[in-house]
Amino acid sequence: MTEAGRTELLRWLELPPKRAELRDESLLKLFFADLLAVEQAIEQLRWRRLDQEGFLAFLRQVAAQSDAISPPFVDLVLRYGIAYAEFNVAWCEEQEASLGKGVGEAA
Repeated sequence: MTEAGRTELLRWLELPPKRAELRDESLLKLFFADLLAVEQAIEQLRWRRLDQEGFLAFLRQVAAQSDAISPPFVDLVLRYGIAYAEFNVAWCEEQEASLGKGVGEAA
């Protein structure tokens, strides 16, 4: 990194962060899923869960291979990613079960 680049990075790091923007196509599809048949909407949810399970497996593999002396804030962000993916998998499972019950009751 150049000295100018390091100076700019340090300047940027000292600023407060902007609000995070969540851009998640699978959530957007779920938002509009009422336009689909229930089975199709649940399939969107299942695809989200499968994607998050893959992401979680990847992050756990990174964690298993990470050095014991990784910088503490790199580890902090990795642990955030794992917790985020675990939440998403659990949330999808709960919603699939809940919606699946509704489909079964309607039949």
